[in-house]
Amino acid sequence: MFRRILLLSTRHGIACLSFALVCGCGEEPSSQQSSDESAAKAQATQSSDTNQPNPVSGNRLSLDYTQSTFMAIDLVDAYAADPNAVLEALGGRTLGISGQVSDVGHEIDQGTDSGQLIKAGDPFIKLSSGLKCLTREAKPWKEIWFGDLVLVSGRMSKHELVIIDATIELAGKGSIISIPASNLAAEFSFDAELATAAYEDTPIQVTGTVLEVGYNQAGDSRVLLEGEDGLRISCIFTVFEEYRVAEMEAGDELTATGDFTGFFAGEQIVELSYCVPVKVAK
Repeated sequence: MFRRILLLSTRHGIACLSFALVCGCGEEPSSQQSSDESAAKAQATQSSDTNQPNPVSGNRLSLDYTQSTFMAIDLVDAYAADPNAVLEALGGRTLGISGQVSDVGHEIDQGTDSGQLIKAGDPFIKLSSGLKCLTREAKPWKEIWFGDLVLVSGRMSKHELVIIDATIELAGKGSIISIPASNLAAEFSFDAELATAAYEDTPIQVTGTVLEVGYNQAGDSRVLLEGEDGLRISCIFTVFEEYRVAEMEAGDELTATGDFTGFFAGEQIVELSYCVPVKVAK
């Protein structure tokens, strides 16, 4: 008889489906047959382990550098294992990179690439593996957003793991947590520890009524949203969004996306950092 097995493999938002057909014989194999087959499998496995490089526990991740398109996670893993090998093989080449968007915005820190200096203010896309792509598009967030699945093309830096002059070739809508500010606050009011574990290092899109527009103690632009049970949602914006924050006022309906960075019980605040305003309704 035949048994159909469905295999689902997901890796950073990209899913692959495959089917395996397994044939079951009418008779049970003899104990001698089972023993022989087991020994053969063990020998084959041992031989395979000896002759094939281990991409995870070896000294480097085996990567086919003759390719021109890579998954971002594979490239990052290879770089972590042997950065010199990756830069020597791919530095200066134009590559296609696929992955899921985890961040989009303006560069804040200066880079170290001596071929093309990464300047503060440069627009970028960061993929879920941590790979940063500096884009030709001045405002890439108009084309893609957190959670989207993308294929970008650009030139690999010769000095660090950064894609330069990147353009968005393909984009598909992915998923991002979108939640009203009142619901987000209610989750932390009910069980702050559980909510913190659920949202840690996670981009969140939140919508709520603006209570206050101002600055935090570090001087960053901050917008407080009305929450629930005395809790408020604090959205911290970078200097590049100051002009947009300056146009906001109490009573506006704000939708913004940012990274969850903590719950401060003393202030009764759930904080999101590196926020980008998506929509402001007066």
